[in-house]
Amino acid sequence: MAVAVSGDRHAVVLPDGGCMIGATFQPGDTEQGVRATDHADNLRSVEDMLPGFCAGIDPQGADIAGRTGFRTVTPDRLPIFGTLDASGDTGRRQASTATARGIASASPTLFIAGGLGARGVVWAPLGAELIAAQLEGEPRPLPRTLAEVAGPARFSRRET
Repeated sequence: MAVAVSGDRHAVVLPDGGCMIGATFQPGDTEQGVRATDHADNLRSVEDMLPGFCAGIDPQGADIAGRTGFRTVTPDRLPIFGTLDASGDTGRRQASTATARGIASASPTLFIAGGLGARGVVWAPLGAELIAAQLEGEPRPLPRTLAEVAGPARFSRRET
């Protein structure tokens, strides 16, 4: 296979002849260990996409390896892009929360890009454009209402 295949899972043949497949996603799962059940789930899904690709691979075999990763998400599962504004009511609330947690307070020059979950490839370029426009004082690449949906202040607005 000369190309990567993506669907319910993904599969790619590596230069050394091995292959990489994945990936599982269990929201709320904090287990850090690699599980044979996840290997089996990935193998089954890739086999559905590419019949014969995973033939003979034992999910508990010595020739299979894996890793566990975590996808960061926000409570509303939308990405977060923009400045952590230290001015105004939003900033005071953020600074108060930061102080209570023993971390640095919010700053008008501190920007965040996070909570991309499993959609980083999709969200990151748009977030980068949005933050670059804010840094340079240029027009937003999104309508104001959409930029606000992705902005950090949305959480403070919901608390009031």
